[in-house]
Amino acid sequence: MENGLRDYGEDEMRDMLTFANAGASIITTRRGALRVMPEREEILNLIKLR
Repeated sequence: MENGLRDYGEDEMRDMLTFANAGASIITTRRGALRVMPEREEILNLIKLR
């Protein structure tokens, strides 16, 4: 199932939470509302740096 509820494994949950936290950390460094949303690649680049 691409979207929706299902049982996620520990690795999948870790990946989702890492992605969400990286996105949130980028957002908190910017001013504004909707325009501060980072692109997917920007989030993935931040994750690679850690």
